[in-house]
Amino acid sequence: MDHTKIKETLKNLRAALTDELKGHNFYIKAAEIAKSDGVNEAAEFFRNAAKVEKGHANEVEEILKKLR
Repeated sequence: MDHTKIKETLKNLRAALTDELKGHNFYIKAAEIAKSDGVNEAAEFFRNAAKVEKGHANEVEEILKKLR
């Protein structure tokens, strides 16, 4: 694959990966705070959101591997 032709897509995928991992980390911390505050419903929401973000990160990583 000619990486010069897909340079912008690679840049966007790397940015997406960074954002998904930041989101994952944010939601993990938010879940811990909600749990310590005793707001279990919010903690569960944040844990689920973290899983979704991690799933997105994994998908982006797989695409990047295929493009290398």
